Amino acid sequence: MNCFRVADHDDRNPVILDRALISLKLRSVLATALLLAPSSRTLVRDANLSDRLRQSAKHNLVTIPVQLNGGAAVPFALDSGASSTIVNEKLASKLRLQQAKTVVGHGAGIGPCILREMLQVKVRAGGGNVESSVFAASLEPLESFMGLPMNGVVGGTLFLTHVVSIDYRARTAYISKTTNFVSRPNDIRILVTPSGSLCCVAHAEIQLHGMHWPARLLIDTGALPFEVVLTREFAAQRNITVESRTEIVEVPGLCGMSKLAKSAAIAHIQGLPAIPAVIFVSTDNRGSLSSADFDGVIGSELLRRFGTVIFDARNHQVVLRLEGHSDHF
Repeated sequence: MNCFRVADHDDRNPVILDRALISLKLRSVLATALLLAPSSRTLVRDANLSDRLRQSAKHNLVTIPVQLNGGAAVPFALDSGASSTIVNEKLASKLRLQQAKTVVGHGAGIGPCILREMLQVKVRAGGGNVESSVFAASLEPLESFMGLPMNGVVGGTLFLTHVVSIDYRARTAYISKTTNFVSRPNDIRILVTPSGSLCCVAHAEIQLHGMHWPARLLIDTGALPFEVVLTREFAAQRNITVESRTEIVEVPGLCGMSKLAKSAAIAHIQGLPAIPAVIFVSTDNRGSLSSADFDGVIGSELLRRFGTVIFDARNHQVVLRLEGHSDHF
């Protein structure tokens, strides 16, 4: 079992949890802090790039109504890269959710994450039950970056046990428990494999200066403003660095700020038309995506090009549908 160490806040009683359980509720959580090899060249901070990423993130955000313990439905961000349900600590306090121990996680961003485990919380999203761990955390940095209030993030087993259809044009989503989803002749199918409690890892090829490398990329709707982000580990092993005086941007993750830069490398996703994807890489030396768990992520900025994206993990496929939404699957 691939494990992730989560310790009590006083660090006296270590708790071992499945890495997938904690690490990308942290890894993706909207986003943003995704990772590449540091370059010795000068990096230029680009405020305009930050603004463009912020606008893309807001445009690509898709929410779904979530009920906690049968209460009133509130919108949560729909995140295929989040293995746990994250509740804004302000909402958790308002709803008086039962809290357990404080744990320390490691995820997107360069700092430790202080989380509060929630007990006996029943989660329903879009009419479907979500069997996942629930944690409360401060989402204030993400709210500030987005300029929007955020009640929480939901994903994980919802994508493993349901067919999830996201219409990026209408910014709506549909959930179905159907087991006989059938793609249409004009659909584009990406074959995927699960990884722990995350549904969808696709195969890709990264190209730079005539070199080609295979890569395993998590399809992550929570990476809102990005097309593809490579992990620092993957990039460092292949000597993929950022270009001289490239743009650099700082974005918040659940575990602090991350610094990312554009790369001259391009990505081709198996199953997709020959459309090169823009790659960002990280200069962080800490955080969940500085590791080798995945080679990177495919974000919503790439997925939205295709209009409707249907996650059908039980049939090991993600379907891209250009001709519009179907809530009947």
